[in-house]
Amino acid sequence: MVSTEICLISPPSPFLISEKVFPNLGILYLSSVLKQQNNEVQVVDLAGGKALPQIDASIIGITATTSQFPLAVGILKELKQQNSKCWVVIGGPHASAVPDSCVEVGFDQVVVGEGEKAILQIAQGDRRKIIQGTMIEDLDTIPFPDRDSMDIKGYKYFIDGEEASHMMTTRGCPYRCSFCSKFSWDRKVRYRSAENVIQEIDYVQEKYNYRAIMFFDDIFTLNRTRLYQTMHYLRQRDIVWRCFSRSNLLTEELLEGMAKSGCREIGLGVESGSQKVLDTIHKGTTVEQNTQVLLWAKKYGIRIKAFLIIGLPSESYETVKATEQWVANAKEILDDNFDCDFTVLAPYPGADVFEKKEKYDIQFDKYNWGDSWFKGHPGSYKALVSTSQLSSNEITELRDKLEKKYKPELWK
Repeated sequence: MVSTEICLISPPSPFLISEKVFPNLGILYLSSVLKQQNNEVQVVDLAGGKALPQIDASIIGITATTSQFPLAVGILKELKQQNSKCWVVIGGPHASAVPDSCVEVGFDQVVVGEGEKAILQIAQGDRRKIIQGTMIEDLDTIPFPDRDSMDIKGYKYFIDGEEASHMMTTRGCPYRCSFCSKFSWDRKVRYRSAENVIQEIDYVQEKYNYRAIMFFDDIFTLNRTRLYQTMHYLRQRDIVWRCFSRSNLLTEELLEGMAKSGCREIGLGVESGSQKVLDTIHKGTTVEQNTQVLLWAKKYGIRIKAFLIIGLPSESYETVKATEQWVANAKEILDDNFDCDFTVLAPYPGADVFEKKEKYDIQFDKYNWGDSWFKGHPGSYKALVSTSQLSSNEITELRDKLEKKYKPELWK
């Protein structure tokens, strides 16, 4: 039995190829701020199919993405069976996008937006049905994630053979990609200082012996001054690292500096090899920019992993062919230093394609939350969207065909 004042639950993600890659930082941040205010907290991590234990807590918090939401509802029902009077709160991306759906299924309380200040309000007795989380202006005031509250060593991710920890150094994204449903405060980006980031790097290296860092920011390369300060330190500490970025924010000079500071791989949001599609989704990048990054990466020995989506608005056989041609060219340029992911578009609440689909060449009906996965097992993808040129079945088949061709090892 878990007996505590506050219990935080991280649901499973059985749709993922591996659930044990990165622990849930959001839950670990909440645990830290609660403990900082002397609250008794326990984290229950259900990744990997763990059964929900008997829980005796004054407050139970669950986080969930839209894909996890049906699982969170199942956890809610099980908790209410254990104790019909338990107080169950939900937060996370789905709750922030569509809080009413959480109220409808029986959650006692819903947190919209950032949870650190909201969870403290709840701990102090705030019982409003929906709480609007307050934006934290100074991210340096937030304590580091409470990695001790979870078996983080049970999660495994490696960069060049070095076991890696992941961290977030920013919140927010200034771009307006029409497929993105991430909650944002008017596209405001907030940054932790380079000094604060360096302190956490030291912390995870010295306490947990991590010598590799996965920077999990949507875009790690937004603020050049902060980036170069952090890179200088990473080079001094001989740490290898990986991050996400966009091609329009990368230059040859920057990639050279990143390589020298230990950057081994960049996850690049390419989305499509068709300029028509990129323009339609307001990506703000070009096919030529994406290709140029490959050439610079080859020069400085940095691997590129391209993230691609099939079934975006205006998708057709021709645009999918353009994506395939871009991938083939990327593979030719970088060979084994190139990797890619192919997903199907899942239009989630909050995204422009979901809220204003009449603006786009995209069709979909309302569906049960969780019906469409962002990333999952080969053969399990199911497109729930269609365009004027492609049916949902055709989108699924084209995605699978590309993955079989360029990532055949996943289909063995």
